[in-house]
Amino acid sequence: MSSKDLTEALAALTEQGVSSKKEPMVPRGSVTSTKSSALLPGGAATGRGGSSGADLTELSYASRTWHDAVLMPSTDGILFARLVPAKTVKFVDAGGNQVVYEFKAPQ
Repeated sequence: MSSKDLTEALAALTEQGVSSKKEPMVPRGSVTSTKSSALLPGGAATGRGGSSGADLTELSYASRTWHDAVLMPSTDGILFARLVPAKTVKFVDAGGNQVVYEFKAPQ
């Protein structure tokens, strides 16, 4: 296959994707879609759910806990990096509630 054939095939695929108009999906199933909201611990109702990343402030770097150090090899196995991954990090959300993120140990 020549490069000219490949170029023409690519152009045909690209033009087809631009010119075709997508139809909206037809709803299916017996239950209609609904929207809901929930009261958060601070009493504020938001559509975003719980504590979002933008609302969190870390209490103190010193309050973090750590997993044991691990050696992570590079993809070729020549180099190794010694990492001490975080185990827990404590935050306070906009409502003053404490949020703890707990991370699994890398394997």
